[in-house]
Amino acid sequence: MIRERRACFSREFFRVVSYRARRIAGHVAAKLRSILHIASIAGKEGNAGMMAYSASKAAVIGMTKVQGKELAGTGVTVNALAPAVIRTGMVDALLQHR
Repeated sequence: MIRERRACFSREFFRVVSYRARRIAGHVAAKLRSILHIASIAGKEGNAGMMAYSASKAAVIGMTKVQGKELAGTGVTVNALAPAVIRTGMVDALLQHR
C-alpha cells in the first residue's frame, strides 16, 4: 500500500515539479505571462480512498502559491486549475473497491 501511494504521489507531484524546474527560467526569459498547473478538487477537499492522489494535488496547489509569490516581480502569473472528479479508469477502479 505504501509503495503504491509513493508511486502515485511521485507521478502526480514530482513530475510537475521536475517539468517546471527545467522550464521556468526559459518561461520568464521568453516573457511568457502565465503558467497554469493542473491540480484537482481532490487537492482542496480530499477524496476518500485517494490519499496519495489528494495529497499530491494539494502539493500542486501549494507549489502554485509559492511560485506565484516567487515570480510576482517578473510579471508572470501562476494559477492552478482544479477540476472536479470525472469518470476515468482510475475512478472506476476505486468505485469497484468500495
